[in-house]
Amino acid sequence: MKMGGNEDEPEPRMAAAETKQCRRFEFDVLLSFSGSDARGEGFAGRLLAALKQHDVRTPPAVGVPENKWVTALPHVEASQVFLPIISESYADSRWRLSELAKMVASACGGRVILPVFLGVDPSDVRRQRGPFEAAFGRLEEESGAEEKSSVSEWRDAMKEVGEIVGYVVDSHADDRNAAKLVQVIVKRVLSIFDKLKVLNLSHLDHLTVTPDLANFPKLVRLVLEGCCKLVTIHESIRKLIDLVILNMSDCKELVKLPHHICHLKSLKVLMLSCCSKLDTLPKRLGDLESLTDLVLDGTAVEVLPKSVVQLSNLCRLSLNMCESLKELPDSIGSLHSLEVLILDCTSIRRIPDSIGSLEMLQKLSARNCMSLVSLPNSIGNARSLIKLLLDGTCIVELPNSVGLLDQLQVLSVSDCMNLTSLPECMGKLTSLCRLKMQNTSISYLPEDVSLLVNLHTFDMELCAINRLPQNFGSLSNLRVLNLRGNSNLEKLPPTFSLLRSLQELDLSKCNLSNGVIPNDFGCLSSLKFLMLDYNDFCSLPSSIGDLSALKTLYLRYCQELQSLPQLPASLTFLDISCCNTLERVDLTNLVSLQTLYLSDCEGLLNVCGLEKMKVLRLLHIRGCGNLDSATKDSLVKETFGRLEVFEISGVQASDHQLSIWLPNTSKPKLKVVEAILSLDVTFNRLILPIVRIQVTIMSGDEEVYGITSSFRWATKNSDYGTYCFRCQENDPMLEHIQDGDWIRVSIERIPWCRELQVNKCYIYIAYRPRETPGLLDFFLEENPDFQDHVFTTRELLEYTSSDDESVSW
Repeated sequence: MKMGGNEDEPEPRMAAAETKQCRRFEFDVLLSFSGSDARGEGFAGRLLAALKQHDVRTPPAVGVPENKWVTALPHVEASQVFLPIISESYADSRWRLSELAKMVASACGGRVILPVFLGVDPSDVRRQRGPFEAAFGRLEEESGAEEKSSVSEWRDAMKEVGEIVGYVVDSHADDRNAAKLVQVIVKRVLSIFDKLKVLNLSHLDHLTVTPDLANFPKLVRLVLEGCCKLVTIHESIRKLIDLVILNMSDCKELVKLPHHICHLKSLKVLMLSCCSKLDTLPKRLGDLESLTDLVLDGTAVEVLPKSVVQLSNLCRLSLNMCESLKELPDSIGSLHSLEVLILDCTSIRRIPDSIGSLEMLQKLSARNCMSLVSLPNSIGNARSLIKLLLDGTCIVELPNSVGLLDQLQVLSVSDCMNLTSLPECMGKLTSLCRLKMQNTSISYLPEDVSLLVNLHTFDMELCAINRLPQNFGSLSNLRVLNLRGNSNLEKLPPTFSLLRSLQELDLSKCNLSNGVIPNDFGCLSSLKFLMLDYNDFCSLPSSIGDLSALKTLYLRYCQELQSLPQLPASLTFLDISCCNTLERVDLTNLVSLQTLYLSDCEGLLNVCGLEKMKVLRLLHIRGCGNLDSATKDSLVKETFGRLEVFEISGVQASDHQLSIWLPNTSKPKLKVVEAILSLDVTFNRLILPIVRIQVTIMSGDEEVYGITSSFRWATKNSDYGTYCFRCQENDPMLEHIQDGDWIRVSIERIPWCRELQVNKCYIYIAYRPRETPGLLDFFLEENPDFQDHVFTTRELLEYTSSDDESVSW
């Protein structure tokens, strides 16, 4: 007998040199050999027997359809080590050749090929010479056009396996030498398993019992996540003395853990999240002396074992969504290493007094614990606490001892509907950065809240605040302030303008009237984002023009607003939609504006300064029925070189006719890429009206291009409907549009349908730069699948006809 390479350590084929790499497999070793070769079958039998003596798992024998083309190979994907025993008759079987090709394709990420050349020369295997030449010749003769590609793959697989330094068994080797070689191969296989550090059996849907894990004594990480039918953990798990991470998340049929787990002295991380039937834990869980992370999220655990408090190294205990858990051990304070305690969505009714003994605790989260009504006074002794999250609980008050938490950075009590006040000691939380109390019943803030000098985010949305502390302006580092929905807010304190670090401010839906916003509001020099929607003021202080950093301003639904001061030139986004009493808007100095919404301002007469907006990308003017001719002319005459989206209503031409002037887009820089016209009509529901719509491009009085279509509303369940006309890029109609043109839309009545009435019309036009790629181009380049869908869902421009069915702005 002779062997290629080192006798004890032949070089396996392994695409990933890292044997620690995570793999998943059901069987340890797959043998592939020719059943028609008595000598090969005998050697394989000895090898199988020797492997089984060491509890190495091999797949059961499978019948081989020798005379059929192979379409299914059940065991290759499920095995880690491949042992092809290549004898003279190996290539006579299509099944074995297909199996070999699959092995070669799968030899990656820790899977190994250890070939045995039984009475054949590896060079003959590489070149398909000698005993293999005739076999492949027959295969090619018998194969059709499609099957020839399979033969080519088999040749490649033979070539690749023949290049691996494996085990060469001389044709004259006796039984003694063959037995010796068997032991060498078994030793090599076991050494591969000994080196395995990570075993991933995740998402094996058929796995009900874990394999004998004694074959993997060096395992550091075992992953069983998503094995949805797993019910039993093999007792051999106790032998994994080096195991550090055990992940059994989402094993939905797992009811209990074996007590053998408690022998894993090196285990640091135990993950059992979403094991929804797991209702008990081993009584000796506390024996896991190295455990640092215990994750029980979404389990059915009702009580934690008393021994859990013995986990002296436990840093993180997560019980999120343990809805059956009603209490914690009274001595939980014994977990002196605990840094994170997550109790979200549990049924706990109280937090033990011993919580104050957790000197290392940095995060306590009890969000949506609907049965929790109070915190113990001892919470103030947890002096390392950084995050305290109590959102959605039923607590009535915070204990005064909270003021002792001088390391606290985040306090969140949002949606605590029973909470009516904050403790008077809030000012002592000198490290506090974020305070969230939205949707609570808190009506006032203690004066010392102004001492929170490190506070940068303060969220009071939907509270009942009626005033802010007089020294509120002392919050010198405040960057985000949300007061949205505080409808009882009477005024802002005089010191408010001292918030020089403030960048985002939301005062929408506060019922603010004139005088509530201080005159020196413009001193907020860092303000970038301002929301003032749904308020009752008639005007804004002139100092708002001094907000030199302001980029975004919302004034939607301020229906008492009659005028605007000069706005800051830094604005890039302005939304003044639905301000019905606003008559004039001066945008002259908004040279950086990119987006402008003026929709549904029914009283708006004049918009001044449109000619200054050379970088405007999105312009939305809809439902503005009274705009004067100067405003309309500025839309037609001025140049919008970067316009990408344009929404505007038309003007009356005659009864049932609409005219729409297009803005000057400085062609050839821009081109129209889409136009959508939509009509809302009412009619007698007993008649399904046919509507003929004619859309014509006009240049002066000359018709340039036109199209007429008939539309039928196809329902009898309603007396109103929508007709839609759409043109997209490369449509002949859009190709004919030139600067200065106007679009005429005519609606032809049907004599027998006198009850047809046009109520609303929507027009939407989209542009794209022709030469220089703009925002839209970059979006389409990165998202080619959206080419036909970018604009179809945008809100269309709307205007309403008068009673005599004429159409106006």
